[in-house]
Amino acid sequence: MTQRAEQLIGLIAAMVVASAAMACDCLPADAYTDKDLEGMFAKADAIVHGRVLALTTSREARITILESFKGQPSVLKAQPGDHGNCGTTFWPLEEAIFVVYSGEVSLCGKLPARPALINRLRAYKR
Repeated sequence: MTQRAEQLIGLIAAMVVASAAMACDCLPADAYTDKDLEGMFAKADAIVHGRVLALTTSREARITILESFKGQPSVLKAQPGDHGNCGTTFWPLEEAIFVVYSGEVSLCGKLPARPALINRLRAYKR
């Protein structure tokens, strides 16, 4: 094998490892511990159970808040990118628990609006 081919193989292997290391790793909605929820409330700008009413741009959605656990955003901004770096998009009539960090919702900040999770969030509501 030539030195150039070996370099190319090494570069591809490094890119695969880096890509895997940068992959988005979200907790399942039912896996949040009390400590995870405490951290979420401490760090999040807003936590709401909401429904998307309209897409205002490809990265913004106007929502109706079904229940607020922290904050009252009327517009959500999606973190840009793809699922590999936790980027997300919104869909018309999408209903979820939206968690906003630094003004944006990431893939991990869109949780299914399951009754058990909603009840747990209510216990931490401020």
